[in-house]
Amino acid sequence: MTRIRALRIAAGYAVIAGVWILASDTALVVFGVTGQDVARVSLLKGFGFVVVTSLALYLLTDRFVRREQERDREHRRDLERQVRERTAELEQVNEQLRIATEAKSAFLATMSHELRTPLNSIIGFTGLLTEGLSGPLTDQQREQLGIVRDAGKHLLTLIDDILDLSKIEAGRVEIRRAPVTLGVIVDSIDAMFAPIAAAEGIEWRSVRGPGLPAELVTDRTRVEQVLANLVGNAFKYTDEGSVSLEVTADGGCVRFAVKDTGPGIPESEQERIFAEFVRLGESGPAAPAEVEGSGLGLAIAARLARLLCGHIELISAPGEGATFTFVLPTGDEECPEPLES
Repeated sequence: MTRIRALRIAAGYAVIAGVWILASDTALVVFGVTGQDVARVSLLKGFGFVVVTSLALYLLTDRFVRREQERDREHRRDLERQVRERTAELEQVNEQLRIATEAKSAFLATMSHELRTPLNSIIGFTGLLTEGLSGPLTDQQREQLGIVRDAGKHLLTLIDDILDLSKIEAGRVEIRRAPVTLGVIVDSIDAMFAPIAAAEGIEWRSVRGPGLPAELVTDRTRVEQVLANLVGNAFKYTDEGSVSLEVTADGGCVRFAVKDTGPGIPESEQERIFAEFVRLGESGPAAPAEVEGSGLGLAIAARLARLLCGHIELISAPGEGATFTFVLPTGDEECPEPLES
């Protein structure tokens, strides 16, 4: 469009120039101007040509400028209208997603509570039968009941994970900060996983670095839940070697580094594994059938870390194990609204 307008202006200029030259030369002939008068008239003709063409060009360009400004205004109005329409559509979609998320969370919470009661009964009565309180059992019957009990426990764990995730998504998780001794948290994780390490033949170590604060102001239950998910995940993927928890001070934070000697995680998978229902073995070194779990542990840990004003870092490579580090502030400072993990 700019090139076309330039060509139109040039054409108009050429027409004006041609008409002016033709008219002025005709006037010289008609009025019989000769001799020295020709020079004076030519000077006046040139001056008049400059004035006339300047005026004509101003009028032409002003017209094109006004027309272009009107087109710009119309274009801006059209863009603003499109933006308003898209914004209204996005607001409507966001509202629909919010309603759907709340409905999903409410459904999962309700169903989880409804399923927990019969599952606890199945696990409890299966345990009673296995212990022979209702009569002697054969080895085969005891083995089959053990399978039922283990399956029930696995399903109960899955339901607990779904319930936790639904509470986090619905904003119903309350963080209750209070002073807690750091050693108590580490001792609790030690007591939880030392028997598991002994049973699986895996070395377990907890190391406390220098300069650690005696207390943290945080929610002990949620901190231990994050650490339990990270350490449990490490044991799940470590067939041999070691799992460790190293606690170090870092300015106003404490770093809980959970290290394992498992198969490691490819860089392409390191963001994806914090999503819901993603199991590391689905595309990593371990086959899905070899790894139990719901694929919710890391997602829940990452979201709880956010609620605690902390975050989780990951360093890993295939064949070199993995290190998940939970970075947690030591004080009771306010943190911004939690982000989605």
